[in-house]
Amino acid sequence: MRKPKSRVVPAQEIAEHPTTSLLASDYVQPAPRRDWMTNPDAVKYAGTPEKKAMVNGAIAILEWHEATDELVLPMSPGLFIQGAIKQFRIPRVSHVAWRGGMLYGRYSVYGIEAHYGKGGRQWVRLYFMDRGSDGICLCTDVWPEVTDAG
Repeated sequence: MRKPKSRVVPAQEIAEHPTTSLLASDYVQPAPRRDWMTNPDAVKYAGTPEKKAMVNGAIAILEWHEATDELVLPMSPGLFIQGAIKQFRIPRVSHVAWRGGMLYGRYSVYGIEAHYGKGGRQWVRLYFMDRGSDGICLCTDVWPEVTDAG
């Protein structure tokens, strides 16, 4: 697993140095569209407004880390994220996030931020729940494609 730098990027730094290595949520406007998965496993854990609110709360407190060669993750999140990237064929991963035991008091939540399209102009975040024996993609955030100004 790659070892990204483990630090939170201050808002002032984002304003002064906007680059694609920064978090999509802090750089790309307007706000993303959240799409909820509709497969039976995802619906079981995020299929009602109450369950979606719980998932949203867990996502809101994730700490994002830049996916660099220096990033070191704990074994379980690292293997899960690595497997999700491979299984879902996620390109150009820029940031990852993990937090244990946040959902329903026992499940870990992971986030992967990637850049799709020509030049990585489409920003997407995928959010997963780790049930221990398997994982579920619960939802995604999709930002409008970045276009050149002018």
